[in-house]
Amino acid sequence: MRYKGGRDAAVLEQMVDEISDHALFRYCVEARCETSVPAETWLVSLDDRLIDHESGIDLDRYVWGVKWRCLDPGAKLLPQSEATCRWSKALGSDFHEVRIETNAHNLTSLFSDPFK
Repeated sequence: MRYKGGRDAAVLEQMVDEISDHALFRYCVEARCETSVPAETWLVSLDDRLIDHESGIDLDRYVWGVKWRCLDPGAKLLPQSEATCRWSKALGSDFHEVRIETNAHNLTSLFSDPFK
């Protein structure tokens, strides 16, 4: 089964645009997480006090200890790919790929059934 686009694509794009506090991607067959923080910042931000907002706030470094991340620039539904086609064919269900960019990490997920 191939990704058809159309109304389903519009619904998915709207869902991706509305990702705020929580998103659940069911039937996730692949997930990747990579840093968006430059190596130079990592190098000076390895102090364990930086994993807690209270103990790290006065240090002149990147404070990892927060309870949320800014979606900057946010979430984007990616075009159909070899991987989404392969999974769609193997499982007989449409698969999609989303990339969520934050101020600390970039997340990519291959999934079949999105729910908020």
